[in-house]
Amino acid sequence: MPRAVRLLTLQVRNLGVLKDVTVDVSDGLTVLTGETGAGKTLIVDALELARGSDMRLDSSLMSSFSVSALFEEGEREISLGRELSESKRLKATIDGQITSAEALARVADHLFTIHGQRMSSRAGSRSWQRDVVDTFGSVDTSELVNLRQQRQELLSVLGSTVDDPTLRERELELLTFQIQEFESLAIIGESELSTTVEELLELSALREATGAIVGASELLAIDDGPVENIATMLSTLPTNDSLREIRQSITTAIDLLRDAGTALRAMIDVDASVDERLAVLEARVDELTRFARKYGGNLEGAMRAIEKARQRVDELTSSDESLARAREKLAEISPLLATAEAKVRSDRQLAAQQFAATVTDVLPRVALPHARISVSVSGDDGSDIEFEYQPHRDAPAGPLAEMASGGELSRVMLALTLVSLADSAVAIFDEVDAGIGGSTAQSIGDCLSSLARHQQVIAVTHTASIAAKADSHWVVEKSSDGVLASVRRVVGAEREREIARMLSGNPDSAESLALARQLLA
Repeated sequence: MPRAVRLLTLQVRNLGVLKDVTVDVSDGLTVLTGETGAGKTLIVDALELARGSDMRLDSSLMSSFSVSALFEEGEREISLGRELSESKRLKATIDGQITSAEALARVADHLFTIHGQRMSSRAGSRSWQRDVVDTFGSVDTSELVNLRQQRQELLSVLGSTVDDPTLRERELELLTFQIQEFESLAIIGESELSTTVEELLELSALREATGAIVGASELLAIDDGPVENIATMLSTLPTNDSLREIRQSITTAIDLLRDAGTALRAMIDVDASVDERLAVLEARVDELTRFARKYGGNLEGAMRAIEKARQRVDELTSSDESLARAREKLAEISPLLATAEAKVRSDRQLAAQQFAATVTDVLPRVALPHARISVSVSGDDGSDIEFEYQPHRDAPAGPLAEMASGGELSRVMLALTLVSLADSAVAIFDEVDAGIGGSTAQSIGDCLSSLARHQQVIAVTHTASIAAKADSHWVVEKSSDGVLASVRRVVGAEREREIARMLSGNPDSAESLALARQLLA
């Protein structure tokens, strides 16, 4: 089954002991291992920051840092970032663009989930729990959604009518006045103000240049001026062949200058009409500007406001008929809606019962043999769904996020995720093996491996039998002076030594190495 979401790369800079770390995550199951205190938790903290979490940072982390997580969703790559600047400002980014932590959290929510002893990003989410039940039971809500949309549209119609005749008349008078004011202006279109201003500026510039035009026309006067002097000079030149080209050039220049003089004099002749046009344009700009400011801030917005006023007039003038039709349609929809809600509620109750039984059967595989999961369903359509957890028979049941202990929560979420298979997000489990070992740890490893065939899984673990099942194995280790940590992928003999270390604490023990090879095989 194709994975809709993958974490491609995690980059961490200057977060605690993680100076400069890059993890390229593979498909399937990826594990992170290392000595206690090496910095594995910081990797999970980095991902928490990439989710938009404003978790309290330890004082040792309060220098400037940056975290970047690159995801692939279908054919699209999405980069989530978090950065603490030198000025102690915590910045969130999506694809390099600054955003809010809340927006970052919304995007991250469908990209990856984190389940650990401290918290689970999905354990208390009612919407996620409802989606899990609906997917598990193939609950069809399309008819219910459609009927509710129709009801909302009808309620909007009913809410927009005015039952008081006096109030309706007042609103009609105001709207009619606004429409008449608009029609009296006979506005050509949304661009009329800008085109009128443009013409006004052009004519104003022409009017200001009138003095220069008069001076130029006088120089090019036909009867008296430099042009006629040049013409007189031309007549005195010999007409022999050697001067023919020169005489022709001068003649052409004289004709062009005479034409320019004629055009300039024509412009002077219409000077009075320019003044009249300027007055018309100034008045038009003034009335269009006042109208725009009054109704929309600009002419486009004002015209949209008038269009809405026309629509509102139509609603008010036909409100009695519209009101009757809406009430009649609402009366038809109400019993259909009640039937659809009852059906969806029944379907959800059945799906919830089957889901709870299936998850309870899986809990022994994650070292919770006496625990039970139940699902409460309430609301007209059964949409108010909550997962309840009972750690053992003598304990009370209650909301999962409240009743599961730190050591139980990530294992319960593993069982829920394994059963539902309703999520394409990357699943991250932090120390899901805490406090267990032996065959139980082996079983949890099998669960993680099985889940990884459906979606990308990352697990922080101390257990060799879980680490041995990984498709990709990364080790977090501190430098010799214990100041900085590095993260590197191990394969072959290096991976055998890491598994051996996890088994006995001695990576070079022949017995541990032999057992490590057996686990990996």
